[in-house]
Amino acid sequence: MFAATILSVRRGFRKAMEIASVLQDIGIEVRIVPQITEGRALEQIASSWISLDFAICVSSASLCVHLLKDIARMPFDPGVVAVSPLGRTAVPLMNCGLGGARALCRFLERKEIVDRCVDTSYAYDAGFVNLNELPFILRLDLIEKWRKLHSLLLDIDRGAKVSVYSSGRMLKVVKRLPLPPTIEFVDDCREADLCILPALGGCSECGGTECSVVMKARPLVLSLHATLKEDKEKALKAINEVLNFFGMSIARIDYAIVSTRWLAAMLSELGVPNVSIERGCNAIEMLYNRWRKVEVLLSYRHEHVHVCLAEVNTLHLI
Repeated sequence: MFAATILSVRRGFRKAMEIASVLQDIGIEVRIVPQITEGRALEQIASSWISLDFAICVSSASLCVHLLKDIARMPFDPGVVAVSPLGRTAVPLMNCGLGGARALCRFLERKEIVDRCVDTSYAYDAGFVNLNELPFILRLDLIEKWRKLHSLLLDIDRGAKVSVYSSGRMLKVVKRLPLPPTIEFVDDCREADLCILPALGGCSECGGTECSVVMKARPLVLSLHATLKEDKEKALKAINEVLNFFGMSIARIDYAIVSTRWLAAMLSELGVPNVSIERGCNAIEMLYNRWRKVEVLLSYRHEHVHVCLAEVNTLHLI
């Protein structure tokens, strides 16, 4: 389950409550810290900082940066978004969290909690995927020499050429993404500024390369449960809400378990591989009935449809 802390100035408390309500509806554990300029409030935030996925400041962006500058410990920080007290704008400030500040910012805009998500990234404005988003989009788990990677991200936004090495299935996935034209792929990891590899391939493939990003081999599974008769429209809406929150397409799903035949047929038509039927009273119970170790990323209900997105720690069936 995701965890979020909402920091609020006094006049932004109503907007903070509105954000908390929406996040709780999709299964995110939320804590509100009012009057964030008080020293005691900052001590509370600092004590739980590394366990958060999101930090949302209902204040000016400059105040948010000033308050959090001594707490931030890149790259292990949550995704940080500043929201104006009246909800006119939201600004993603740090994108390090599992959920991603840009994804949360766009989510708040879609839910009409804020009028506009303002993101000044060159790559994002041009419709490209910034490498800063890759750990979020591809579920990349380990980043070595993060400061070097951060410098590469700045180079890309400034229009400098950055060479990337990848291989196997990871290379196919990365090449399908709309990357900035300043990124070029090379065939030898020794010529690369950045290596992107699956964990199963091992870091040894990169040798002594300065900067590596390694994908942790955890399959992504979609669990879908419906209690009433066939209603594809509502099922699709629930699935899209979950996928859109993470900024990913249905092609990123490795496995799916469903409660009925018509749901299985629907997902198969959408191109989801490894679809099977599982018993259970809800989508979460279905997951635990199938796998020993599961980490639920998001649980979402839309009327009679329940959707869960989860990572499977092991593929051994019970």
